[in-house]
Amino acid sequence: MMMNDLERALALEEARRQALRDAEPAAFDLQGRAKREEGRPESQKSFAVRLFTLARQAATAMRAVCHYGWKALDPLVHGLARTALWLAPRLLRLGLAFLHWLTFRKDETGRYCLAPWRGLANGIKLMILATAMPLLLGALYYYGTWETYRDIYVPNAGVFINQSFVRPSEPGQVIAPRDEIFTVLGKQVEPDGTIMPIRFDIDANFYFWFYHDANRPDLAAAKIDSQSPYGMKCTFEATGIYTRLPRYIRFWAVKWLDTRAEIVNVVKCEELTALPKAFPEEK
Repeated sequence: MMMNDLERALALEEARRQALRDAEPAAFDLQGRAKREEGRPESQKSFAVRLFTLARQAATAMRAVCHYGWKALDPLVHGLARTALWLAPRLLRLGLAFLHWLTFRKDETGRYCLAPWRGLANGIKLMILATAMPLLLGALYYYGTWETYRDIYVPNAGVFINQSFVRPSEPGQVIAPRDEIFTVLGKQVEPDGTIMPIRFDIDANFYFWFYHDANRPDLAAAKIDSQSPYGMKCTFEATGIYTRLPRYIRFWAVKWLDTRAEIVNVVKCEELTALPKAFPEEK
């Protein structure tokens, strides 16, 4: 008797599940509705089903792209891993040999022994080199790119400050300390008559301590601030390779290496009373 009741309950449950499978899919069951409308023309399908189909196709395409893209990175990852495995022991041996050279010395018998004073002295030397090397490289860069730019035409609105107060809006902070960097936007006439835009920055540069303009960028910018509607014609001494680099290389060079073309000396400037002949006249 109990078995008959169990069989009857199982049969009823199976019938209920079959009825659910045969029923009309709910409004939120997009997968069931898409399967039901699969044979219809595209114009007769509901908007929700068409949108669901597009989303499913896009997801499938995205999975395929990610799969093949992920597999395409395998050669690069394997190459990097092999390079790292090849370099790691060699770099470790090199580092240990360098550390051994710093802290050990030979005694009278020719054997190496630990020498703390030698290690301390060599550590101080390394600190001095780490401090002096950037200064030496900076001097090499600035003096190596130091040159004179002649006949630079600067309009009367071509000089402006692009960095001023260190903390301009923090409550309770003194805003007097300033880090002023001025920008000069001008034009240069090439020998073939081409007019090329050119940009300089004016910032304090201690490498050129012997120039007053390198110590006082604000006063150097004041010399280029024109009162004439036609601007000024100036000759500058500037350093840096900013103006010689392509745009995107220049952007990253300025961001990471600080390679701006900095005016270190305003040689001379004269106010213009007319537009230079090389420039096209306004109509």
